[in-house]
Amino acid sequence: MIVSSALMIWKGLMVLTGSESPIVVVLSGSMEPAFHRGDLLFLTNYETEDIRVGEIVVFKVSTLVLVYY
Repeated sequence: MIVSSALMIWKGLMVLTGSESPIVVVLSGSMEPAFHRGDLLFLTNYETEDIRVGEIVVFKVSTLVLVYY
């Protein structure tokens, strides 16, 4: 029951955000002081919006998701 609920929430977030990985965890301290290890980042993929200075950019390489700040 818990697993199926988590899967439904994940799929729902995928639809709402337009992102394959709507939530990622910061794994290293390379983004400090803005983000610390263990922080959760909620990602969106709205193609109609332009990228602005200061926004976080995410790249998907194979199965890795790389986040740049």
